[in-house]
Amino acid sequence: MWHFAATPGHRVTLNFEDFELEPHQDCSYDNIEIFDGSNKTSMTLGKYCGSRKPTVISSSSDEMYIEFYSDASVQRRGFRATYSTVCGGRLIAAEERKSIYSHAKYGDQQYSTTEDCDWLIQAPANKLVRMEFLAFEVEAETDCGYDYIEVYDGNEELSDKLGKFCGTTKPSPFVSSGNELLLKFHSDDTVNWKGFHAVYKLVDPLSEESVAPSQAPVSHSSVVKPKKQTSEGEEMGENEMLINTADSVNSADSADTVPDVAPPSHVNPPPASSHTSSSRRQLSRSRVLRRRNRRRQRLRTQ
Repeated sequence: MWHFAATPGHRVTLNFEDFELEPHQDCSYDNIEIFDGSNKTSMTLGKYCGSRKPTVISSSSDEMYIEFYSDASVQRRGFRATYSTVCGGRLIAAEERKSIYSHAKYGDQQYSTTEDCDWLIQAPANKLVRMEFLAFEVEAETDCGYDYIEVYDGNEELSDKLGKFCGTTKPSPFVSSGNELLLKFHSDDTVNWKGFHAVYKLVDPLSEESVAPSQAPVSHSSVVKPKKQTSEGEEMGENEMLINTADSVNSADSADTVPDVAPPSHVNPPPASSHTSSSRRQLSRSRVLRRRNRRRQRLRTQ
């Protein structure tokens, strides 16, 4: 049995150079079986026997488990294989933070030239992916034309691009709008820098962590709330006492057009007519507007 563990964010690749095991149609006698994970309960990547070399096999994450079995009878030459690590892969976000490193020997040496790595980070369908960089040093250039990372809000380059980055300034955290986030890393054939270390996790759409700094909501002070009807039928801002939106409303019914004084006492009431009910509604509206104006003045003096 062999258990391989790569640097987080990298995959294990197995390459057979020589291969000869006892043949059988179902490989029930002697065989080698490869699992995509840390033990034999992980998904199998294949079960092999005979003399035909398996193709190159790669894990989907940073672990691979191999089990070799031989029975009590026929023996053959066996196999010889080499393993290595490659960047990129499909990553599953969880509630605890997990890491991505730009290269397998991050911290010991610079990243390699001519790297092209894709990390697809996935969360369950009803969750989002949050990613942030803890360290970032990628060859600097004005347009990031040499070495760079790119982040996409989805699972491919056709998804919305959230940015292209290089240099030593850490990008702000990213939060996907769905359950997938794509990170791409490219290095050219010359200068190499230290690289980057990022962490990712799943977040609930309603949690505070689901809002990245660049995606912060509009301040409440600039939001005009929907209007509601008072008992007299006049439209009134729901949060008028907090945001004072009436000052910016261009309306014939604005409180600014109504004086904050009672009607003169010598004014005679209108004669009874078919328009009496309309006049009463107008008077009721004036009272509402005066009350609103008085509240506004009290607010301004506080």
